Amino acid sequence: MYFGYQTMWTYTFVPIAFVLVMLVGIALGFVYAVGAARGKRAAARYAQVWTIVLIVGALADLVYAVITGQWAAFISAYGWTPVFEMALLAAMFIGAMWMMAASYVGDKKR
Repeated sequence: MYFGYQTMWTYTFVPIAFVLVMLVGIALGFVYAVGAARGKRAAARYAQVWTIVLIVGALADLVYAVITGQWAAFISAYGWTPVFEMALLAAMFIGAMWMMAASYVGDKKR
C-alpha cells in the first residue's frame, strides 16, 4: 500500500541509519567466525567494538539530522509513527543479533 513514504529516503539520515543498522547487525553475526578463528576473547572484543560503532554512529546520525534540519522536516512531514516503527525494527534486529553474539561469547563450554 502507498502511504506517501516514497520520498522518505531523501532525508539523508534515514539511509545512513539503515546502512548502520544492517552493517552492525551483520557484523555481529560474524562473532562466531571470529571466535572460531581467534578465540572467545577476540570475539568479545569484536562484538564490543561493533556495539560502540552502533552507539557512536547512531548518535552522530541523529546529531547530523538535527543540525541540518532534516529531523524537524521529517517529523513535520511524517510524524512520530515511522520513527518509532523504524526504531523498533532496528532494535529487534540488533537485539537479536547482539543476544546471539553475547550468548556465544558468554558460553563457558566453547
